[in-house]
Amino acid sequence: MKKTLTTTLVILAVGLAMVLLGSVLKGITWGSGFSGAELANAFNNIGYIVSVLSGVVLAAVGISCAIKGDADNKDEKENNKK
Repeated sequence: MKKTLTTTLVILAVGLAMVLLGSVLKGITWGSGFSGAELANAFNNIGYIVSVLSGVVLAAVGISCAIKGDADNKDEKENNKK
């Protein structure tokens, strides 16, 4: 579970960095040759998708930890009563 959480947090950080990089690239005034506007849009779109998907995984991990933690607490309470 810890590896999943760490991996998801790293992927979320990469996604947010891509969004930030895309925003910086959009703010640059490009000359007549290469235009980075399409690259900036691609970074933004991919970053948003990655961030949303990793957020879903983080929510699922949080819910499963909460459920598992609740079940562990019930077992401990039953063992303490005996």
